[in-house]
Amino acid sequence: MDAADFEFLSEAYLQMRDRANYTYYDYLKTYGIAGPKKPLRKENGDLIFPLAISMGITELLPVDDHQTEPKYQRAWRSAMKASSGTDDGKILAKMIKKDSRSRVWPALWGRLGKHTNKPATLQRFYQMNSCRYVTKPNEYSQAVQQLWDARNHRIAENIADQMKAHPYHKGILIIGAGHVISVKEMLRQVYPELQVRLMYEE
Repeated sequence: MDAADFEFLSEAYLQMRDRANYTYYDYLKTYGIAGPKKPLRKENGDLIFPLAISMGITELLPVDDHQTEPKYQRAWRSAMKASSGTDDGKILAKMIKKDSRSRVWPALWGRLGKHTNKPATLQRFYQMNSCRYVTKPNEYSQAVQQLWDARNHRIAENIADQMKAHPYHKGILIIGAGHVISVKEMLRQVYPELQVRLMYEE
């Protein structure tokens, strides 16, 4: 297959509103199976797609519907505005600064996955994305938390449906760092017989 084939497939998936496979084949159209010469410093380009290529995976199984993303983003912006200049705003700024500094070298050396999957990194993103770092909750931070948890619950249900609908014994889930802790907990609730192990867990 060449770039024209990958472009055809990416456009076909776009018409089906399949975001995961559209971006996968758009990546292949742009960089080919060898990938980019330099790290993209993005999870899809540096982690998900290279792994899929190395495993010979031709179709991804998307589990995130993104249906509440606009509402979440509005709530998030309102929460940030409400915390501006407060102690909670300072806490968030410190967390963002710590993450920005700690990911520079791993990203440059192609080791972003190892950094991202560290328990401390997962916890930090979980707290930031769900506003659980907030010491004085308000209606906006509470809305962010509720929307984040509901989205992760839907993700867990979609994973369970995929696992039950196919004869899979094992599956690899690659998802944004902020989702990991919540999705693991939600999977325990909706699919308790499934064993879930994170990258650094024995």
